[in-house]
Amino acid sequence: MHTSELPRRNATPDEEINALSLRERREVVTKDADFVQSPILHGKPYELLLISGGNLKCFVNC
Repeated sequence: MHTSELPRRNATPDEEINALSLRERREVVTKDADFVQSPILHGKPYELLLISGGNLKCFVNC
């Protein structure tokens, strides 16, 4: 499921994403570094995969 499929789409607050993750036992895949401290401090989301792209250059449709 992508956030674009949620009622608030990409404006869905992190807390709602965390609640959905816990309720449905879903892993959150994100580039949003704010999620990194959430599992450490609050035990949510259910699981987290943080993607870090480093120094990427845009070659198409920039």
